[in-house]
Amino acid sequence: MNSNTVFIVCSHLNYYIWCGKSSTGDERQTAKLIINNSRKEPDIVIESQEKDTFWQALGGKDDYITPKRLPVNLLLQSNTQIVRLFEVLNENGKLITQEIFDFSQEDLNTNEIMILDIWSSLFIWIGSGSNRKDVDDLDKIIKEYFKNDPCQRSIETPVFKIRQGIEPVYFTGFFNTWNDNLFEVN
Repeated sequence: MNSNTVFIVCSHLNYYIWCGKSSTGDERQTAKLIINNSRKEPDIVIESQEKDTFWQALGGKDDYITPKRLPVNLLLQSNTQIVRLFEVLNENGKLITQEIFDFSQEDLNTNEIMILDIWSSLFIWIGSGSNRKDVDDLDKIIKEYFKNDPCQRSIETPVFKIRQGIEPVYFTGFFNTWNDNLFEVN
């Protein structure tokens, strides 16, 4: 469990929303919205206040992960799930992904394509000023991203394409705060 985020745990008996000590209110709210349509009310679980039934649903207790950035070798060893943001740059016809650390909404470049990697899926954010050829090459960009992923995840990982200005809550919830008016031109 990563202290910097929120996890949804589903078992045949219950739904849990686990809240890390450094998670944000937006993350907790997004988790509630995701399982809002379930028939069971989720149990809210705060880091270090977990009951045995919670750990049993996960298959046992493990250590918490607390750093904001984890080294790749730790990712490879434990398949730790963290959220990462990348900017896709086209430099003379060559596509390059550049990671943005400690990101916020302001890091989304409206002239580029961005990749928000939440481990279980990818969000491809298409800025309104993105190069048309890059948008046409999205499938190539996604295949290259998975090919170069040191964790060797499956190409079958779900990918969601999102356009600037119509971001769903399950995307915006990964940013500490989200301002719907940030990119508006006055």
